[in-house]
Parts: sequence; C-alpha cells; structure tokens
Amino acid sequence: MTTSSNRGFSLSEIIIVLLMTAILSMYSITKISSLLKKQQQNGRLMLLRQAILYARHYAIIHHTEVILCPSADHLNCQQAEWSQGVLIKTNHHILVSLPALPYGHTLSLQAFPTNKELHFTDMGFLTTDNGRFSYTVNNGTTKRLWISKSGRVRISDNEETP
Repeated sequence: MTTSSNRGFSLSEIIIVLLMTAILSMYSITKISSLLKKQQQNGRLMLLRQAILYARHYAIIHHTEVILCPSADHLNCQQAEWSQGVLIKTNHHILVSLPALPYGHTLSLQAFPTNKELHFTDMGFLTTDNGRFSYTVNNGTTKRLWISKSGRVRISDNEETP
C-alpha cells in the first residue's frame, strides 16, 4: 500500500511569511531613509567645520584677514542666505566655495554684532563674539555648529526637533 503525502507549504503559510517580510522591509526602509538624512546633515556640518578651520588656519599662516560669507554666485560676498552657498576669501582671492544646500535645508548664522559674515584676523580670532550656525533639514531636525571668539569650532552632540 502506498500513501501519498503532500510535502510543502500551504497558501496561507506563504501569504503570512510574505506579509511579515513586507512589513519588516517597509520598517527598515523608513529607518534607513532617516539614517541617510541624518548622515547627510552630519556630513554637511563637517564640511562647513573643515572650511572654517581652513579659513582660520590660512589667516594665521598668511597673516591676513579671511572672510567667511554667504554667496549665491560663489564669486562675491552677497546679502544672500547661507543656504545658497558659502564663500571663504581674502581681500585678494577666493580660497574655498561651498555649494548650496539641498532644497528644504537651511543654514543660518547667529553672531553679534552681525549675522552677515565672519572675519578671522591674522591671529585666527573672530572679530565678532561667539557665534553659531544652525543647520535644519526639511524634517525639522536642527544641529548647531559653534564658533568661539578664539576661532575654535565644535558641533553640538544633540539634535533639536520641534
């Protein structure tokens, strides 16, 4: 006597496994997306930090004033938004030009007495008091980059969300 036994999975078992896989995939994709945005924000802040440190270093080494300002055309300091681009220059030539931020990202400077530009003296000090750049991505997360009067730069560890 021979018996035939069905070996395999039922349709309901396959549907349940596929459903669980789809749910886990959607969850991981949203986590990866937020992680990528966070890393992009951190990367842009590190680029700005390195550019500021370069400006300070250049001012000290060459005994000249270096200006950090917003610039949309990457050639001249302008009354533009910091998000449109950042220019680092001396009175004679352009040192570094950082590109505009992605759409929906904002960069702003809060410094006293002016928010328009930063000047490093030939000793590497700022002509303004302490200042901070605030970088906000389109999801509302803000990170800050602090600059002391002595020209030291640090990025805040904590994020602010509305």
